[in-house]
Amino acid sequence: MSITFETPNTDFPPASVPLPAVDLFLYDFEQHGLASARRPSALPVTYLYLVTAWASEVSISRARDEHRMLSEVMNIFTRYSTIPDSLVQAALTELRVPEGRLPTISVRPNRFQNVSEFWQALGGVPKPALNYSITVTP
Repeated sequence: MSITFETPNTDFPPASVPLPAVDLFLYDFEQHGLASARRPSALPVTYLYLVTAWASEVSISRARDEHRMLSEVMNIFTRYSTIPDSLVQAALTELRVPEGRLPTISVRPNRFQNVSEFWQALGGVPKPALNYSITVTP
């Protein structure tokens, strides 16, 4: 299974993404609190992802396979309260919390005012999806 960070629009998947695939599309981020002149970047930032699953084109039941893939992804997300050290890339090692671990996910309710408008803006047909967030403090 491939993992990608592409926009899940009508052109998905690009030729470079073999199916089946799980797509983590960064659709928004929010900074918490007010930055000060002393430490403008020391505020927590939450990154919001839309997670979609894309079955193989030869799948007999694409909807069933995509739901199964999302279920597996949700099980992985909920299994960890922090990102395992083995998965932290060098650029993230400075984003440690006092306990030395990166906070990780929240499988959260839909943040969109209107899901159909979101999918329409992407030019695509609505798909089952998860909302995933990660909060880090620089």
